[in-house]
Amino acid sequence: DACVNRVSQAYCQEISSRLFRLPRELRDIVYRYMLHQDETIIRHYFDLDNSTEWHIVPPSPCSEASESSLPCQCSQSLVHFVNPYFIGREAAVEIFEAFRTTARQCTYRPSRSYERRPLSYGIYWQDLAEFRDRKLFHLGVTLHELLESMDISITLNFLTKGVGTSRRRGLSYATNMQLEQATEAMSQLSLGRPRQISFEFREDGVQVRNIPPNIDNVFRKLSIPILYLRDSGWIVRTLYHS
Repeated sequence: DACVNRVSQAYCQEISSRLFRLPRELRDIVYRYMLHQDETIIRHYFDLDNSTEWHIVPPSPCSEASESSLPCQCSQSLVHFVNPYFIGREAAVEIFEAFRTTARQCTYRPSRSYERRPLSYGIYWQDLAEFRDRKLFHLGVTLHELLESMDISITLNFLTKGVGTSRRRGLSYATNMQLEQATEAMSQLSLGRPRQISFEFREDGVQVRNIPPNIDNVFRKLSIPILYLRDSGWIVRTLYHS
């Protein structure tokens, strides 16, 4: 692994040195082409749902590993190689800025008034803490910081047990630690620019015959960050889907 890492570094630094012989305008064209060619780089983080909402996938752990991190499961993608260790910090920052522009263009849509307005992005409550903390491209920026212009939609599936299936475990079956992590992450969203945030409660088609366990505790804990966000100037919406 160490040998592969050194060879990768040598090749990437050679490419980077050639790249910086070009003026910045041409480098930007190269960056856009790279992002276009590596289609997985957007899909790696965003999953467009019905052309109205981007569902967020937390970045791979390697994106915040040390600058000398070894190749990983995403090493075929720019996600791994946009790393100061491989290509130098200046090139990494420039490619990240190109990614930021591309991501924001992908997550805007025209409104009826012919102005571009942001889509909302969705995230499951289970992913909130990871989404808040995980760094992007080894450069210390989180997806939450990258998408600060976008509205947020948090999916709170609270009835699904989800054991042995592909369904996500519901809030009413969560441990106290999971609830604490999620509510703390919700509260810390308030550090960003105030905008609209939706809390979407879902039953996911589950037939409810009895009151779900722990439901009183769940709503009591959720009320704290929801009220805190509202008091911090956020536009808070709550929705229910059965």
